[in-house]
Amino acid sequence: MGRKEYTTIKLPKKVADKIDKYIEENPAEGFSSRTELIKDALREYFHEREKFKDTMKFKDTGDETKVIEKGEGYEIRKTEDGIEFRPEKE
Repeated sequence: MGRKEYTTIKLPKKVADKIDKYIEENPAEGFSSRTELIKDALREYFHEREKFKDTMKFKDTGDETKVIEKGEGYEIRKTEDGIEFRPEKE
């Protein structure tokens, strides 16, 4: 098995402290290091971005406005002017 290559990133101390506090206060999450938490968070981030990109691939139905994605507290719509992110109406 080949050796993995790594690089170092710098975080503001406040961010690093928040990560450490989260790890300490949430042992059930299973993170034992900043690296584990950050790798997991980035995987989730990129996964969500890919899902969002997939929702942008739609067929034009000729509707003036079309809901592309609806989430908790928001919706994304296609309009004549492009794509809009809207808070969900209460």
